[in-house]
Amino acid sequence: MWRCSVVLALLGLFGSDACAATFSHFTTKERREVIVLTGEITTGDTERFVSIVKETNDASREVSGLRLDSPGGDLAEAARLADAVRYSRIATVIVSKATCASACFIVFAAGNQKYVGYGAQVGVHGASTSGGQDTDDSKAATIAMAKMVKELGVPPAIIGQMVVTPPDQIVWLSTSDLQSMGVTMVGKPIQTAEPLQLNGSPAKQTSSPNELSPEQGSVASLPAATPESKNAQWAQVVDAAIAQSKIQHGGTASMNRNCQPELRLCSTAIFFKNTDGKDAMVRVGQDINDNILSRDICTFNAFGDIRQCFNWDTGATSREMKNSANEWIDITNQ
Repeated sequence: MWRCSVVLALLGLFGSDACAATFSHFTTKERREVIVLTGEITTGDTERFVSIVKETNDASREVSGLRLDSPGGDLAEAARLADAVRYSRIATVIVSKATCASACFIVFAAGNQKYVGYGAQVGVHGASTSGGQDTDDSKAATIAMAKMVKELGVPPAIIGQMVVTPPDQIVWLSTSDLQSMGVTMVGKPIQTAEPLQLNGSPAKQTSSPNELSPEQGSVASLPAATPESKNAQWAQVVDAAIAQSKIQHGGTASMNRNCQPELRLCSTAIFFKNTDGKDAMVRVGQDINDNILSRDICTFNAFGDIRQCFNWDTGATSREMKNSANEWIDITNQ
C-alpha cells in the first residue's frame, strides 16, 4: 500500500503558519457520514480526520466521503492526510463554488472516488518554502509531490502543469483535466469556454463553434483569441509538453531539431505520450532569424507511421504517412 513516509522528511521543510483547518460532519439519509474540511491544511489535521472516522465507525456508521474546501497548506500534512484518505477508501468531494488548490489537490487525488461540482475550482502549482520562496529545495519538493500524485493516478498532463507552474501562480484545471483523472462531474455545467487542453478528448464548448473532434487532434476547441493570448497559450502548451516528456523520459525531455539549409528552415519537436497512451508531438518551425513560421500539435498511430496534426495558428488539420524512405507524405485529401 502507498505510504507518504519516503517524502515526509523533504516535504516537512515546507510548512504553513496558517490556522488549522476546521472539521465538521453530517449524516446522509443513508446513515453515512460525510466529513467536511474547510481552511488551510496544517499539522494535526490528519489526526483530527482519523479521530472522526474512528468515532463514526465506533457508532456503527460508515464515513462515505470527505468534502474539501481549502486553498492548500502544509505539504507534509497533506501527504499524511492523503495517505489516511486512501487507506480509508472514501470518496473526495469538491462542491460547486468550493476551492481545492495546491496541497489540497493531493488529498483530493487520494479519494477512492472523486466528485467535483460544476463551478468548483481545482488548482495546481509548484511547491514553495514557508516564506513563499522558489528555491532548489522547493523544486525538489515539487518533484516529490509530482511522484505522489502520479502514484495516486493523476495523469501526466496535470502533473506537467503542476511541475511547470511557479508557486506564486496557479493553474485551474478544466473539466477535461478532471475527467482525465476519473473525476465524476456533478450538477449543471456552466456555459463558459474552458481553457485550452493539451490532451484528452476535447471539452464541449457552448460559447464557440470552433470545436475539434477527437480525430482532429488532441487539443480542445479554441475560443476567439488575440495573437498575444494565443502566444501565451502556446507557451503553456510547450511548457506542459516539456514537463510531460521529462517525466516520461527519466528527467530529460525527448526533443529533436531538424534543419533544411536549402530552405533556410529549422523545425524543433518535443515528443511525449498523451494521457490516452498515444505518442504525441509539439512542433515549431522557424526561419534562420528564429521567426516562427508554423506551430502544430500532432498525434501518431500505434505504429508511428501515420500522424494527424493540428495547426495552432490556422486551426487546419492535416494527415501524413511515412513512406519507405522515412519521409512524411501529406495524405490529407486522399
